[in-house]
Amino acid sequence: MASVSVTPPVSCHYRHNQPPPTYSTKRSHTSIPPPKASLSFSTAQTQKPTNSLQLQQPFLQHITNLCESGNLPEALAFLKNDSQNVSVSAPERKDAIGVLLQVCGRLKDIEIGRKVHHMILELTQFRNDFVLNTRLITMYSLCGSPLDSRSVFDGLERNNLFMWNALVSAYARNELYHDAVKAFVGLVSETEFQPDSFTLPCVIKACSGLLDVGLGREVHGMAVKMALVSDVFVGNALVGMYGKCGFLEDAVRVFEKMPERNLVSWNSMIRGFSENGLL
Repeated sequence: MASVSVTPPVSCHYRHNQPPPTYSTKRSHTSIPPPKASLSFSTAQTQKPTNSLQLQQPFLQHITNLCESGNLPEALAFLKNDSQNVSVSAPERKDAIGVLLQVCGRLKDIEIGRKVHHMILELTQFRNDFVLNTRLITMYSLCGSPLDSRSVFDGLERNNLFMWNALVSAYARNELYHDAVKAFVGLVSETEFQPDSFTLPCVIKACSGLLDVGLGREVHGMAVKMALVSDVFVGNALVGMYGKCGFLEDAVRVFEKMPERNLVSWNSMIRGFSENGLL
């Protein structure tokens, strides 16, 4: 059959300086093949299973979603009910518990946090796990209960630097500065662990809270010997400590020698000037 040109109606949009398009009435020989016999379009087979949350999304992702939405009781219940599921690996279950503890601390939900703690004690494989117990120490400190943090720390057979750091931080965060210093002294004198760029800012904060510039200078000297004084977090803590204790020249000296500065660095310096009546 021959092609026939059809002029489109005036309502069609095309440029006036171009000839109107032509449309062919010739039939196309292209056909849509029928579906293969193995395919089924039954809605019963294409629907996702609704009787198992775990089939709809991975275990850890489901716990994370519940925690991010603030639904901690349901996340805890899901963990407990699924504790015997052999298809979930121990590392994945451990990560899920860790996520729940982190959110408990952030939301200051110590009630759910205690229940998670009890569950960890019941699961013998996690009872002495360093990561989960460090999360427990931090969770209790964020919830304002550093005594529980200490109880977790003391209940372990062994500990590591991360747990010591969490303990020093727990005391400093809750303004128990003497206890923070005592924990730091214990770390230095009773263990083979070496303080790091996380430990020092915590104990410097304690020195600042105690207005003990003498102890602060000792920690500063330790930071120099350990080549940690160039760390931005250590530097920020030193600037804040010297400024709060009234030694503004020392604060300026530390600030000027910092190889890296951030917003906290500048705020600490400004606060030091303000606290010493220079703003």
